[in-house]
Amino acid sequence: MATTLHMADSPAHILILSPGKSGSTGLYFKIKNSLESCTGVFEPRDFSDVAPHLEGARPVLVKALLRPSRGFLGPMLAAFDRRIFLVRDPRDLLISALLYTGVHDYLWRQSDADIRAAFATLARKHEHPREVTLSELFARLWGVAQEEVVATSRELGALSVSLADARPGVFVFRYEDFVADRLAELEAYLGFPLQGSSDVGPEFQRVVRTRGSGAWRHWFTPEDVAVFGPLFHDYVLRFGYDPDDWTLAEDPVIERRHAVDYVQRILNERRQKEGLPAFVG
Repeated sequence: MATTLHMADSPAHILILSPGKSGSTGLYFKIKNSLESCTGVFEPRDFSDVAPHLEGARPVLVKALLRPSRGFLGPMLAAFDRRIFLVRDPRDLLISALLYTGVHDYLWRQSDADIRAAFATLARKHEHPREVTLSELFARLWGVAQEEVVATSRELGALSVSLADARPGVFVFRYEDFVADRLAELEAYLGFPLQGSSDVGPEFQRVVRTRGSGAWRHWFTPEDVAVFGPLFHDYVLRFGYDPDDWTLAEDPVIERRHAVDYVQRILNERRQKEGLPAFVG
């Protein structure tokens, strides 16, 4: 599902807005590499990081993260001719955030004992997917209780639905269409073909995990469905996912390279950046 709007054909300032782990880095490079020239601004902290570039002659491409605490949303949306809101199935989004954000922001600075315990829990999830709930994983990898995960997810979901409903000039584009190369409606909205590469390069390779969708069926347990099913209902319905389809994989399989190995890579990249020795389980 995508929202089609009729815009001018000339290149203009382009904003990509999305929650983290929605594939926006790949889309940013896809668009950037499809333009003859542009000024790229990657994840600005504030609108003041963007504003000076808007006075130039070249089109400006910005990738910004949607966060409840971000006050620059209004000015950012008003300043751009083309505004893409990239959404993703919240169930897959939750898994990606679980394995990246908490590790990159929290787990890397914990004690060896705590890191070892987190990897033991993740290894158990890999070996016996139905025995470990997402709440247990969040507690180990993020250091947060289920109530905090639920509250954050509810706030981000409500903000996403509100943004899509209250801003008629925002083009809603799904991650699943992006990775399946269904780009025709987005190209029509932008006014040019997206023929450039979506390769994120070595600097951002850490953000890439599966480039797929539907893995949540292997990660969720029935207990997780009971917690997140009602929570995600409005988001799933608004963005064209099936609110009644919570079917889990009959024989769930979690590949080690997309779980334990991925988390260890993210953890050690962050530790190396901070001057700490690599963790070896």
